[in-house]
Amino acid sequence: MSESAGAADAVAWDSALAAMPNPHLLQSYRWGELQSAFGWEVQRHFLDINDSTAPVSLLLAPTLAPGGRYGYVGKGPALTAAHIAATLEPLAALAQRLGLAFLTIEPEVEAGWAPPPPWRRGTAIQPEHTSIVDLRPEPEAILAGLKPKTRYNVRLAEKKGVVVEQTDDVAAFAKLAEMTSARHRIQLAREPYYRAVHDLMSADGTCRIYMASHQGTPLAGIMVLRFAGRATYLFGASAPTGRNLMPAYLLHWHTIQEMRRLGDVEYDLWGIPPDDQPGHPLAGLWQFKSGWNGRPVAYAGAFDLPLRVTMWRSHQAIAKMRSNVRRVRSRLRSVSD
Repeated sequence: MSESAGAADAVAWDSALAAMPNPHLLQSYRWGELQSAFGWEVQRHFLDINDSTAPVSLLLAPTLAPGGRYGYVGKGPALTAAHIAATLEPLAALAQRLGLAFLTIEPEVEAGWAPPPPWRRGTAIQPEHTSIVDLRPEPEAILAGLKPKTRYNVRLAEKKGVVVEQTDDVAAFAKLAEMTSARHRIQLAREPYYRAVHDLMSADGTCRIYMASHQGTPLAGIMVLRFAGRATYLFGASAPTGRNLMPAYLLHWHTIQEMRRLGDVEYDLWGIPPDDQPGHPLAGLWQFKSGWNGRPVAYAGAFDLPLRVTMWRSHQAIAKMRSNVRRVRSRLRSVSD
């Protein structure tokens, strides 16, 4: 059984979510509102689990031919691996009641967990590996723990006069994203998406944009989203010039200090290659992100509950092709390349 959250306001929903063992930005109220502005339908439910309830934000995709929809629970349910099993039956009942072709869950749990049949492994939508920097030590200790080359580049950028500032200039950030897209011949999000994120989440500091500049010229920017003690580096972009000044390094170091000052305890670099392989297409991304000496995390991935198997199989084939595109795009998460 589940109870729809209906018109539950953002504060009440996010408070309930933050009280869960494993809350995540992608289950937050405003993340659902963001996705609803770009074609998804968001539903918020409280699943009955034993003697308690669990908030679950469910995204419903547009209709699929010949007449089925699928649902997606990103980074949820917000429970530990040991307790997600209790949500599987209520989730299946919800999917059946909504007439879904299939349901995908991608919980924030580490590799090694998997639901039993009839659930099947799906295609991951979110990064399967990441690195999370612990913000609890003093800044001096964090800096000392960086890899020597990363620490050197932070100091080099400072010496060369790179300046990092918080900004609300979405247009400037979007322009850097356009430059990055042109340089790599891959389309990143356009200004309306970044503006929607900023408009929804910047008023209380959930969304922050930081820009690294040199002599007044923007060189690199990142958009960081914050929820339940974790700051996530979700979007990044850079200019084709000035990379010898190492702006990305000072940009992240400044942001790490800011997030710590604001009370966050983790900084999620949001996606790294599975390991250090020189020939890997994301090798440059590994070199940059591993330098921050975060805790490497491998996630369990996505799991599907097929209710209409033929439609699910067709979607799987399409999803695999899109996954290949996402892997290429993920290399652009680093503004250092």
